[in-house]
Amino acid sequence: MTQERGQWFRHSPFAPWVMAAYHPAFILRMHGAAFEQGRALLVRDLTMARDRVIELRRQLRQGGEPAAPRSLFG
Repeated sequence: MTQERGQWFRHSPFAPWVMAAYHPAFILRMHGAAFEQGRALLVRDLTMARDRVIELRRQLRQGGEPAAPRSLFG
């Protein structure tokens, strides 16, 4: 999971675009600095997902083919 977090995957059985992210319950079980770091990563991932939805909607309204999202790592 750690290696795939923040990466986009195309054509999963669940959705056209899928991004791996930590489950919020996993973060809530952390303590101290680990919690703060995990929370920051989760917020970053959720922000990326939100931004991707906004971009896809914009592209679809303009009649274009949605572009591949950027990964956190490349």
